[in-house]
Amino acid sequence: MSRFRYPGEFEYQDSVMITWPKNVFSAKGYNVYQVFNEIVMHLIEHVKIIINCSTLEGLNKCKQSLTEADINYSDIEFTSYPDDLNWARDYGADIMINKDQLQAIDFQFNTYGLEEVDSSCNQKNQLFALKHAKGLKCHNVLKSKLVTEGGNKEFNGSGIMMSIVDTEKTKRNPNYSLSTIESIYKYLFNLKKIIWIKKGSYEDEDFFDGVLYYEDQTPVYRSLSANGHIDEMCRFVSENKILLAEVDFSPTNEAEKITKQRLEEAHSLLSKERNHNDALFEIVRMPVPLPFSIEIDEEDEIYQIWEFYKNKSGMKVMRDRTPFPDKKFRVQPAMSYCNFLISNGVVLGQKYYKEGMSLAIKDQDDKAKKVLEGIFPDRKVITINSTALNILGGGIHCVTKNVAKRV
Repeated sequence: MSRFRYPGEFEYQDSVMITWPKNVFSAKGYNVYQVFNEIVMHLIEHVKIIINCSTLEGLNKCKQSLTEADINYSDIEFTSYPDDLNWARDYGADIMINKDQLQAIDFQFNTYGLEEVDSSCNQKNQLFALKHAKGLKCHNVLKSKLVTEGGNKEFNGSGIMMSIVDTEKTKRNPNYSLSTIESIYKYLFNLKKIIWIKKGSYEDEDFFDGVLYYEDQTPVYRSLSANGHIDEMCRFVSENKILLAEVDFSPTNEAEKITKQRLEEAHSLLSKERNHNDALFEIVRMPVPLPFSIEIDEEDEIYQIWEFYKNKSGMKVMRDRTPFPDKKFRVQPAMSYCNFLISNGVVLGQKYYKEGMSLAIKDQDDKAKKVLEGIFPDRKVITINSTALNILGGGIHCVTKNVAKRV
């Protein structure tokens, strides 16, 4: 029997899991179900879709939403695994393949460092991966004590993985050395090497770190974040090609300056890395979205999540020593053009422009779409306004989990 490998996302897929959210609106005027409807609408002709609704009420809401969007869901498989979150990418089954079988890797999960691994929420999410694997008729499971999320691991399908050091080592597994973490990953995923990028985008740091930037002297905060995921800024788009974000405009605030520096350091590192054939990787740059913020208050889901974790943390001030915002404040959604989903014959990307915004945002959206079209000439590139979803801290890639077909 041949050894298992973790395939690249650009390989042919058997299915895509989607975890349907419980609430319709992340903030006033931002309908999350609309984003999910579009994801399903554009995937349904290309790949088998599995939608998880953790309750009967959630299932009924999901089917109602799909019906109102005129989407025939008769070929969709619905599951009901307990799930307190909706980020399939991070705690869905990590499935490896060979020509004969599937093998799942079962990791620990701690809600991005916000809760202990043995909390009820995290226990549900760890069982989610096992139930997802079982539903795929994968009964071969390797267990690991490492805490990690799928959104911080990128694979080229030929034995190379990319990840962020700060997240895997400092934030998730501080009791392990980096060399130990690397050895474990190489064993579990049958890897030849791991490319370690030092840090992710500054905008993707912990949302309680403090003020992100000031907008006309008004503080702007992160809405939510995965707290350092590679799929927000760097992706394998083929065995030999890496897509890396780029701040391609003059930074207007300190956050953009920090992100620009981190991305250029990543570019310097990646430009020297070699693939499985000992050739240099081709690197393509992807612009970052132009920033904008929204105002939230006590009626918004995102505000309530903030309050829940603030109270749970016991923190009196934010990590930059500034006071917590109160009643009403501005947040920047977790925006990224790199958080796209690759599937059979289609790529689903993100866009942000809506009527009334600066046309420069639309121009940036169009520029990002052209980059994807250049990379994937044989796939249809469709971009979806994902702001409602990004407010909750992730994007299209984060709420989906693809499983490759055995070949």
